[in-house]
Amino acid sequence: MKINEITKELTPLNNVRFAIFCAEQVLPIFEEKFPHNNNNPRKSVNAAISYVLNPSHESSIAAHYASEVAATNNSASVNTKEAYAAYAASEAAYAVATPTVSATAAARCALQANPKVEQAIVNYGILLIDNQ
Repeated sequence: MKINEITKELTPLNNVRFAIFCAEQVLPIFEEKFPHNNNNPRKSVNAAISYVLNPSHESSIAAHYASEVAATNNSASVNTKEAYAAYAASEAAYAVATPTVSATAAARCALQANPKVEQAIVNYGILLIDNQ
C-alpha cells in the first residue's frame, strides 16, 4: 500500500497519529546532529501528541504555532537527512490543521531522512486503518 493511499483512508485524528509516528521514526537523526541547540522539532511533535490526547481549539493553535517555529527555525542545512527529519516533525504538527496533506508530507520527509523506515511507516498506517 502506498503512503497517499494510507492517508486518504485514515480519519483526520488517525492522520495526525500517523504523522507523529513518521516523525518519531526519524527525529533522532536531527536530535543526534543538534543535541543542544534546537529542540523545536521535538516540541512540534509533542504539540501534535497533545492535540491527539486532547483535541481542542487551544491544542490545535499550539500545534500550529509549534509547526511554524519548527519549520522556520530549523538548524539543519536544506536537503540533508537532518533537515528532512525536522520537516517531518513540523508536518506532524501541521497535520492537526491539514491531516491528509501533512500526514503524507510527514511520511515523505521521513523517507527522505531514512528510507529504511518505509516498511514500519506502511505497517503502522495499515494498523491504523484496520483499527478505525
